[in-house]
Amino acid sequence: MKTNLRHAVRIAMAVTALAAAGAQAAEMTIYGRPDFEGRSYTLEGNANLADINFQNRVSSLVIHSGVWEVCTDRDLRGDCVLLRPGRYAKLDPRLNDRIESMRVLDRQALRERDRLSYDDRNRARGTGVEIWTQPNFAGKHVRLQGETHDLTSHGIMDQAASIVVHDGKWQFCTQPNFRGNCETLTRGTYPTLEQSLNHRIESVRQVEREHRDYYGRR
Repeated sequence: MKTNLRHAVRIAMAVTALAAAGAQAAEMTIYGRPDFEGRSYTLEGNANLADINFQNRVSSLVIHSGVWEVCTDRDLRGDCVLLRPGRYAKLDPRLNDRIESMRVLDRQALRERDRLSYDDRNRARGTGVEIWTQPNFAGKHVRLQGETHDLTSHGIMDQAASIVVHDGKWQFCTQPNFRGNCETLTRGTYPTLEQSLNHRIESVRQVEREHRDYYGRR
């Protein structure tokens, strides 16, 4: 009987330790100004930023651990973006000073989020280009709709590692203002980039639009 009791206690302690480890597995620090300056606050789980008077005030952030989904409205609504561990010195305009809520994604939530194939999500998104800082559409992510003379403002200069072109043809150049080595990519998904562009892109522009009929069909 005592042996069984000791065994049960050990199991309970192990479960408690795992739960504590899981609770500490996700951590994010948000800042009120770009480049990790201004007021800061460290989060360890799901949050509505209005509760700490930080809504629509985040301009840079550091994800120390965990995979997070940040959203532009309360209660995980609005425009939501998945962010992985890394330093985000300048946020994309669609997130800068717009974040209101966030959550930590566990494995089940990640599987549910990725239930649709990337091609299905791609077709649903429409126009422009999307750029990720890691291969296979991972890492920091931005979406561009027009000419971008310098990717510094988006915080991904010389960091692009995978791309989706939603429509038309786009030119990607290794120097600002569409100089340097420029290559054109047509509509499609590019989970990895050629060495000539990988971690070298500094400016982007559309060079040919995709013709659509009255109903928006290609």
